[in-house]
Amino acid sequence: MSHSDASATILDAAEHHIRALALRKKGHTYREIGAQLGVSEQRAWQLVREELDRLTRERTLLADEVRRLELERLDQLQLGLWLEACKGEVSAVLPVLWIMQRRAKLLGLDAADQLRV
Repeated sequence: MSHSDASATILDAAEHHIRALALRKKGHTYREIGAQLGVSEQRAWQLVREELDRLTRERTLLADEVRRLELERLDQLQLGLWLEACKGEVSAVLPVLWIMQRRAKLLGLDAADQLRV
């Protein structure tokens, strides 16, 4: 199989997945989806499931990237306030505590406390 043939096969598969999900979103049954795509009912279900899984993975990766950027921003903010906060400067201590709370929330560090309540 040539490179262009492989690329075409990948694109066809991606289009099948996208079309299957679009049909499911419109309310079509898996049997109807299979008939429209020329595949079995089971394969139609699998196409929809695979596309939903792919979208979930993509969304998770994007959320991870946003979380990483937010943590970097919090680090920069805390760095700018840290020395003053360590000296007991109240105007710096409270923002540092807020930053620490926000970081803990982003990382899910307080989840164990919520489970105990």
